[in-house]
Order: sequence, then structure tokens, then C-alpha cells
Amino acid sequence: MRMLFAKLAPTVLLAMLGLAGGSAIAADVRLDLLSSCDLLSQTLSYLKSSDSSCRGTRSSMERSIDRRFKERQANTCFVETGATALSRFSCMRFNFGNARDLFCFSGRDHDDIDRFMQSYDSGGDKRVKRYLDAAASCNATNGDAAHAKKLNAPGQLHMIAKFDIGFIVGSGGNLPTGTFHHGFASLDPDLKVADSGVEYFYALFGSETASQFVARKRGRMKAVGSFKFYEDEEEVGGMYEKLVSELRRNGIDAKLASRGGSIEQGTAKSRSESEKGRLVSSWVEVLSSSLEDEGFETFDDDDLKRSTGIGYDDFRRRFKSSLPYGVRDDDGNELSENLVVLAGPKNRCQRKRGALIAMIMGIAPRDGVQRDYGALTFFVLGIGECGKSGAAARYIDEIAKQTYGELVRVMEATP
Repeated sequence: MRMLFAKLAPTVLLAMLGLAGGSAIAADVRLDLLSSCDLLSQTLSYLKSSDSSCRGTRSSMERSIDRRFKERQANTCFVETGATALSRFSCMRFNFGNARDLFCFSGRDHDDIDRFMQSYDSGGDKRVKRYLDAAASCNATNGDAAHAKKLNAPGQLHMIAKFDIGFIVGSGGNLPTGTFHHGFASLDPDLKVADSGVEYFYALFGSETASQFVARKRGRMKAVGSFKFYEDEEEVGGMYEKLVSELRRNGIDAKLASRGGSIEQGTAKSRSESEKGRLVSSWVEVLSSSLEDEGFETFDDDDLKRSTGIGYDDFRRRFKSSLPYGVRDDDGNELSENLVVLAGPKNRCQRKRGALIAMIMGIAPRDGVQRDYGALTFFVLGIGECGKSGAAARYIDEIAKQTYGELVRVMEATP
């Protein structure tokens, strides 16, 4: 088992890590997109259309960003929207189920963005209020225009830049996923492009009504004892799709089952940061013990180094470096000490040609956020013979369900 794991584990773990007022205002910082009612209407019409034609890349910046997206296994499609206001931008279109979005970017000198932010922070730039008021007055919006926070910024931006400042307005009608964004950010220097900053425009058009949106979000939250557990099986499963895809791309059969989500305080008693850390550690220990009772063997740091060439600390560092550039240094994106790798029992598949692996991962809570307990996720993975359909695949689903049951049980027993 350990010999086979030593051969396959580097592929497994490293695949995960691939996933895994006036003259001081810079002239180049223009506030003219969200206030362009024609642009917003044209963009909504374009996203509702069935136009799916893609063009090739035309500049070194487009080629560099295209490579970055493809490294993250994202399908890229550069498009022409026909909107005059976007003529200075490169635009990419993405479709996710019934949701459609458009991400546009244009290189900027970050010194200009810095000057704009300094002027605005000091109260010298009065354009922002006029800009938001004009955006709110457009018929294509819901009349609610505001400053955007980093968490509002599109995922596409995080892949290439760190958010600096932005603005957001909802689309008109009962569509909570319909939004327009405009903002500025600092580009990842590893892209090796001439510009140090970027201006972006983003539009998302979805199909959910407000009531459907609220119902779905409520459905994600489960009251587990005194805690709130926000589980999104589609999102958690998506975290590991790239792992399975990478294994299969290397000719290795793979079957994976996963569960997990973020944890909040709910009605539980208040705890200090250290108390929260110890509590989640105790839950991880319970899950590890449950898997050990099934015959799994926990790998200590030396075991992991012998099998994969990297220890737990190195894995944490690589995990962080694998995150999108724009969120890599954020609170809540640190793998905590609660990281456990286990090798599966020997009697569940033909061991010389397959292996079972389990991993439990804890994400540290955000500093100073009392209600936040971080996140906890785990997966059970079968590779080779253990990754094919049949008894081994059914066992993987069974163990994931059983481990999740243990998590619920221990959370319910915690005041």
C-alpha cells in the first residue's frame, strides 16, 4: 500500500495544488461605464443573446491572461461585444449553466490608480458620488449603486490582479444575480505585461428570481446543534473536480466523494480565537479517529515526506501559492494546523493496482470575526483499481457519508 501510495501520492497532492478635486486626479482613471445607460442595456442584450463566437488573442496582455486562465483550467473565449464604450477593453465571455457573464479588462499604470484612490480618500474627488447617482438612474439598473467590496469582485479578476477600488450596481427587475461592476486593481507581476494596473468591467446575468435566490441560500445553511453549517455540495465538489480531471488526464482512474463547508457560531457560546482553533482541532481528531477505526492509517510528517517528497508545512505553503493571486493573502485562505492525510484500508480493492486516500482540511477563521469558525472539508479518493465503479466506489460514498455523520454528531454535542 505505502509503496503504491508513494508512487501515486505526488501526482494526487500536486494535482490538488494546481487547483488546486482637480489636478491630482489621474486623467487615465475614467468613471464612465456604469453611468452609460446605453452600455448597460447593450450588455444585457448581448448576454441574453445566443452569440457564442470567439476570436483569437491580439496582444501580449491578452495572451498572458489567456495562459493564466488556461493554467486554471478555465475555458476562455475572447469576444467582440459591439459596444463602443468597451472599445478600449479586451472582453471574455463565460457561461455557467443558466448564468452568463462578461469580463473585460484594460491595462493601466497603477500610479494613476494610486493617485485616484488618494484623491478620493482625502475627499478631493467628487466624481464618485455623481458617477453612482448617474448609474442608479439608468433604466437597466435596480437603482442601487454603491462602492464594491473585494468580496463583490469577480473571480476572473482575482486570477490576475488584487482589487483596489470598484463600484457595483444591480440590474433592473427581480434578478439578484444580475449585476454590473467597474473597478481598478493591481496586476500580478508574474503576468509579465507592460502595465502594472488594470481597469475592469464585469457583467453577470442570471435566471433566478429574488425568491428563488433567497430560498437557495437558505437551503445551504444547516443548523447543526448550536452552529450554522453552510454547505454547498456543488461548490465543494467543484474544488476537487480538477484533481480528478488531472488524474484521469494522466491515465489514472479516479473516484472521489467529498463534503464540507464554512462554520459560523449560531447560538453557540462565544469563544476566543485560540478556543475556536482548539475546538475545530478536536472535531478533526474525531473524524481522523473515525477513519482509523475503518482501517485508514494516518500519515505523520515523516510518512508524508517519504511518500510524496513534501511534509505538511510545505503542503500548506504550496496550497497558499496555488490560490488565485488576488486572494492569496486574505484572511480565511490559510490552511490551519488541521490537515490530515490518511491511507485507506488494505482489503477494499486490489492494493497492488490501486489506493484509497482520505484528506481532512481545516481553513482558519478570519481574524477578529467572532462568528467565524473557518471551514472544514474532507474527501475520500480512490485511484487506480480503487477508482473504478463497483464495490470500491460504493465504499468511498459510504465512508464519506459516515464521516459527515461523525462531523454532525460531534458538532451537535458541542455547546
